[in-house]
Amino acid sequence: MESQLPSPPRPGGDAAAGQGSGLAIGLISIGILIGGLLLGAAGGVVWSAIAPRVAFAVISAGSANVVNPETTGFIAGDLGYCLVAAVGGLTMGLVGYLAGVRRHGPVPMLAILAGACGAAYIERRVGQAVGLNQFNRLLATGHPGTILSAPLVLGAQGPNAQALWAMAFWPMLACLMAGGLTLRTLVRDRRLAAAMASAAPVGPATWPDSTGRHEQAAGTDGAAGSDGAAGPGPGVG
Repeated sequence: MESQLPSPPRPGGDAAAGQGSGLAIGLISIGILIGGLLLGAAGGVVWSAIAPRVAFAVISAGSANVVNPETTGFIAGDLGYCLVAAVGGLTMGLVGYLAGVRRHGPVPMLAILAGACGAAYIERRVGQAVGLNQFNRLLATGHPGTILSAPLVLGAQGPNAQALWAMAFWPMLACLMAGGLTLRTLVRDRRLAAAMASAAPVGPATWPDSTGRHEQAAGTDGAAGSDGAAGPGPGVG
């Protein structure tokens, strides 16, 4: 009988099932996008809670100076943003991979990228908005010498490019997480397919006879002819 090799799994594991309905892929991608934006809003609240505030002293109505010109509070605030962005980006990449990329491939991956970029912007806006109104009100009405805690400003001591580099942590780490998990799955499935192919049994050699059937090769006995006739017997005395 002819041997047949088992069909190895296609590279990508569950990604081979990515031919699902377009509606399901769209809904999953939208969910990833919205989840990223909500995660960015939560990140802004966390950033405002963990980052130190720089102290300002009111010198006149609407004007204030930094109490300590050599303060590291601005740098610490930027580092706090980057920390939240790193954790948020890795979390989004992991959840996005499990929810969509693993089964549906590139479309959810694009949703991860878009959602992470939006999360970076929203974290910055939310974090900088916390306490801003109170600071402006006290600055306008405070007496000279009043100490105020300034709201957060990403990249306050550098050019705007510094803020953009910090915001890049969100999409960069989200895509690295999702892409790394996808690559690991591809490598694992290819190794599994190669192992299954090398371990599969090889059938005996076959060829069709005059009736079209496949006959198995068999060895011939040296003591018998091809027609099965025996050799000459011993002579009679």
